[in-house]
Amino acid sequence: MATGGVYVGGDSFDSAFMWEKGTPYFGKNTIYEATPGKPLNVPKSLFANICTWDKMNFFNGLRIQKDIEDYYYYSGNDPLFKNLITLIDQNLGYSVFQAIEKTKIELSSKNQSKFRYQKSAIDINEEVSLETYGDIISKDVTRISNYLDEFLITNNLDPKDIDSLFLTGGTSMVKAIQDLFKSRFPHLKINSGDNFKSVAKGLAYSGYLFED
Repeated sequence: MATGGVYVGGDSFDSAFMWEKGTPYFGKNTIYEATPGKPLNVPKSLFANICTWDKMNFFNGLRIQKDIEDYYYYSGNDPLFKNLITLIDQNLGYSVFQAIEKTKIELSSKNQSKFRYQKSAIDINEEVSLETYGDIISKDVTRISNYLDEFLITNNLDPKDIDSLFLTGGTSMVKAIQDLFKSRFPHLKINSGDNFKSVAKGLAYSGYLFED
């Protein structure tokens, strides 16, 4: 039996969405002017740290907190950059990603959704089409596609030799993923099940692999 995988999942899609659609509401395009007559963009790298959970603690450092205060001051108290400060101070990251996930889920069955988030002074209400969402996650979908092709070649498998196809996990419901597997295995019906619990169960069953 041939086995393999590539590390791409729902978190990857959510991070890409946060970068493209979320960060502009948290000041990604903020201009500050610490030196008169020399306007600069706030470093984009700053906003990469609100796109994944494992980087959110980046903002706990005293140096970065001071930098953020300076950017805000020299931006003329830009209201969108203020949203970033609110996000950090009130620890709202999780709730923002819940809103992103809701949009993703809706786009699994609809052609249009809204990215909505209202908390404190943060107000996001943006229409998102299925086509736009597909563009946002296209790099990750391409990674999956390329890996699938390599996997078949490495294991000397012809797609026509595959007689059963089963997808599971919430990400498998995303239309771009469905379309990918339909195009690779047009002769097969896609079967699925236990989409929202299977990954957690798999981690629980394989927990012994992470023991010392």
